[in-house]
Amino acid sequence: MTQSLPKANYHHGDLRQALLDAAASIIRAHGVEALTLRGVTRALGVAHTAPKHHFGDLDGLITALATEQFKQHLERMEAACGLAKPDPKSQIAAAGRGYLEHVQRSGKLFELQFNSSRPNFADPAYQTHANAAFAFLVGLVERAFPELPEDQRQAKLRQIWAQIHGLALLFVTTSHTFGGTITQAARAAEAALLFDAFVERL
Repeated sequence: MTQSLPKANYHHGDLRQALLDAAASIIRAHGVEALTLRGVTRALGVAHTAPKHHFGDLDGLITALATEQFKQHLERMEAACGLAKPDPKSQIAAAGRGYLEHVQRSGKLFELQFNSSRPNFADPAYQTHANAAFAFLVGLVERAFPELPEDQRQAKLRQIWAQIHGLALLFVTTSHTFGGTITQAARAAEAALLFDAFVERL
């Protein structure tokens, strides 16, 4: 059951973010299938019609959440790269660490990006942020392998993305611990080390 919070007075613009935050909390705890507009408004103690102005309907809210996920995804990859050495391999490895951090912090919200049919893929804001996150990886690969023909560079991109995405799904979004009891943070750290080793062999 969603816990009700005290009613609050929201300034213009604050309610939209509060609705997104409440919806994100529900998904993290129970998955996207548990998300309802009434559950979100009940959690905030606002009128059940409150989300309609900002999102239209439930799928609009889910699309906004997925859009925010891609925005944060890019920000975390960029932040990780900003702390890394400037050489291409270090930048790719850092982007992978940012990718893993994003998955770890997102929990079940990550499913909205790659494993859900609920977002409106034609939404302009969704397309902008989803394409920007992908373009960031494309740019890293182009800088790392400028000498390769386009088809081979695309193959490298698919290889890199498959590796980091697969490690994220295997180590971060699952409770499977390969015979030992370790924390999610420890699993993410192990996945990062494996990705670093993969990048060294590129």
